[in-house]
Amino acid sequence: MNTIIVKHKGPEVYLGSIRFDDKTYTCALGKTGITDDKHEGDNATP
Repeated sequence: MNTIIVKHKGPEVYLGSIRFDDKTYTCALGKTGITDDKHEGDNATP
C-alpha cells in the first residue's frame, strides 16, 4: 500500500507539499491550514 504524506510548507498556512511514491509535489491547502479535527465549512484540509 502506498502512503500519501501532506505537510505544511512555508509561512502561509495554505501552502503545502504532498509526498507520494518518492515524489514531492506542491499543493494548496485549506485557508486555515491542516487539521486532524475536520468539520464541514472550516476551510481546513484533513
